[in-house]
Amino acid sequence: MSKSRVSPRLCVAVVFLLWVQTVAAAPPLDTNETTAENAFNKGRHAQAIVHYQRLLRKQSGNSGYRARLAESYEISGNLALAEEHAAEVLRDQSRNIDALMTMGRVRGRQGDWASAKAFYGRAIRANKNDATAHLSLGQALTQLGKQDEAEAEFAEYRRLTGTTQP
Repeated sequence: MSKSRVSPRLCVAVVFLLWVQTVAAAPPLDTNETTAENAFNKGRHAQAIVHYQRLLRKQSGNSGYRARLAESYEISGNLALAEEHAAEVLRDQSRNIDALMTMGRVRGRQGDWASAKAFYGRAIRANKNDATAHLSLGQALTQLGKQDEAEAEFAEYRRLTGTTQP
């Protein structure tokens, strides 16, 4: 039997091309809030995560950055880190709507609708005019089989948004 050998030059070339691809995909190092928000708004949540992590290294106590990081993790499917960061925000700001809504979505995605309902309820108590919180609470109530209560939340959502359908 003969062994096939890979040329050392070919190995170096492949490693170099992988490095170039990694560097080209990496977000720029000059992270600022606008860069992070742009990445988030364009649906580039992996980049947004990197940017918010960098911003938090500079301002570890910034709950807005941490809440947005939690949301980015949740959208990306990393529910454990989403929950960790949202919970940290809520330790300092128990009425932070962004963190409450992220926790509600995480719990809903985990199938814990009773907990999701509790977080959405807290979000509504923090801001009774948050239409998305009413819609989300209605969805959680539907999952819990509480259709009459859900319909009341959907009606409030429609009232707040001026729409005819949830």
